[in-house]
Amino acid sequence: MTMNDSWGYNPTDHNWKSSQQLLQNLAECTRDGGNYLLNIGPMADGSIPAASIERLRTIGGWLQRNGEAIYATQRCSFPHGNIGVYTRKENTLFVLVYFWPGQRMTVGGVKFRVHTARLLASGLPVKFTQRGTQLIFTDLPVQSPEDPITVIAVECDREPVQEALSSRADQTAPPF
Repeated sequence: MTMNDSWGYNPTDHNWKSSQQLLQNLAECTRDGGNYLLNIGPMADGSIPAASIERLRTIGGWLQRNGEAIYATQRCSFPHGNIGVYTRKENTLFVLVYFWPGQRMTVGGVKFRVHTARLLASGLPVKFTQRGTQLIFTDLPVQSPEDPITVIAVECDREPVQEALSSRADQTAPPF
């Protein structure tokens, strides 16, 4: 993947991908068990363009705080969500939230019990309830606490698997 539209240095190519887009690409590759090759086209003198350095610093800082959701993760049986993507490591589900929903977020189709949930970068606990196949995070901060992507680490009783993409209210769902 290129950081802009060119595989090599091109002084006229100013169509840089945002740090968020580059991190989203990394997360999606990780979810599917892949590797992410990020191209950096050096200038003729061997130096790295300032726009590349800026993005790499943002990505590096984010990975220092949230790398657990990326490094050594396993293929995730959780399809793409509408506000982000999911990765996993053993029985931990990482919810990578691209588009912060505000104070409440529901993940539908869960087929596991949650023990704990926390913001990965800060370690602060996240309140949640489970109602049938819905996992509902509540009392979240109004604004995203992490830029460009917030990660919620969810400790589960087994491998996290999702049975459907959409959330639904199903009061008659059998207990786990």
